Amino acid sequence: MKKLIVLSLCFAFFNILCSENDNREIKFVVHSSILSDSESVFISGNDSLLGEWNPDKIMLEKTNDSIWSRSFQFQKGENLEFKFTKGS
Repeated sequence: MKKLIVLSLCFAFFNILCSENDNREIKFVVHSSILSDSESVFISGNDSLLGEWNPDKIMLEKTNDSIWSRSFQFQKGENLEFKFTKGS
């Protein structure tokens, strides 16, 4: 009976380790004092969360007069390629 309990606890611990979320939050931040109030900053990249290289699909959020940012969840170890655009 003790072996069964220990085995059950080991299995439960293994399931907890394997079910942990392997996502990582990445925050992209752009500082620019030369953009006007009417301009926006976008991110474009090789992932669907980054718009699949569509330059005006994913807009960053303006946090103050000169900072735009946005956070995304990506799989741990994923290779990302990206660039910032003004929508074109």
